[in-house]
Amino acid sequence: MLLYLVSHAFSRSALMEFIPLIQETIGVFRDRLDGFCSSQGAFFDALPWFNYLAFDILSDLAFGERIGMLEKGSDVVTIQRPDNTLVEENAISLVDEREHFAAVLGLVHPVLQNIATRMPFLAGQKATSALEELARQHVLKRLESGTRRDDILGKLILARGFDQREPGEEEVRELTAEAVTLLIAGSDTTSNSLAVILHLICTHPGVYEKLLAMLFEVCDGDSYERAKDVPYLQATINEALRIHSITAIGLHRSAPPGGLVVEGRYFEEGTKLSVPAWTTNHDSILWGDPENFRPERWLEDGNLKQYLLAFGKGPRACIGQNLALIEITSIVSMMLLRYKIEVRDSRLETTEGFMHKPVEFSIRLEFR
Repeated sequence: MLLYLVSHAFSRSALMEFIPLIQETIGVFRDRLDGFCSSQGAFFDALPWFNYLAFDILSDLAFGERIGMLEKGSDVVTIQRPDNTLVEENAISLVDEREHFAAVLGLVHPVLQNIATRMPFLAGQKATSALEELARQHVLKRLESGTRRDDILGKLILARGFDQREPGEEEVRELTAEAVTLLIAGSDTTSNSLAVILHLICTHPGVYEKLLAMLFEVCDGDSYERAKDVPYLQATINEALRIHSITAIGLHRSAPPGGLVVEGRYFEEGTKLSVPAWTTNHDSILWGDPENFRPERWLEDGNLKQYLLAFGKGPRACIGQNLALIEITSIVSMMLLRYKIEVRDSRLETTEGFMHKPVEFSIRLEFR
């Protein structure tokens, strides 16, 4: 039941209602970037600002209010512990540690997982608890206020009738879990994708100029509705997500009851299987020249999208992929139309854990 309600909150029709909220936060982000244009043309690391933007968008949708990272220029958040003491934490670091914790724990045999969670080096377990407390305090604040607002949390509250009755403790935990999942799954992936996409565009002048010409022909400001209908922009986004797979490891699935046959090979029931996104996204049989950044391929063959594993496939695919694409389309088009963007490094240095992410994204901006 909960999965159905969450899926409905992420439907295309529901997401269209969220666009004004998303655009409002992007407006705050734009104002902060404008400030860098007047900083004597200095290079700055845009990656933290992409993180602040993603966190503020998602907290606005998940809690009903922005955490305010863009305004502060910082990811420091105040968390109230169960004993009512207050502690300040760096939210982005919490997400990083939690991802590392999940990746390590997923490799441990189930029998040993309970022991593994007690190991002191797994700081990510504490990070998970801190994120849960952060989400819980915002969810409780929203429930106590009785505010009706058209966002993801609001849709879950109405669908479960919490506007008419007080939710039980288990139901509060469920709402909190959904808010945490949204923050973790949606913030890091979107911010890293933005850095990758813009880096690839800016280091390929032919793509940059072609895309810019098409955007100026169609768009007249910060309009997602117009930008989403620029085929070459969507092709460029798809191509960047193919070249750089954000998920660094394969996501496991279990063979169903009775087992499974793949390409003539039998896998017993319960066998853990995965298809690493990078492997498929760089398969020369599928892509021909997989190492070349060539957005045109998506306009030449309309069937390619079935092979792209940026968000997974099937019933377990990323439920927030449409939200992510709305954010990415809006932000990339806004930045290209408003600024001349110069990247400092032709090669994007990355690190791998659970995620394959850039270390930094140093750019210089100039008004058009």
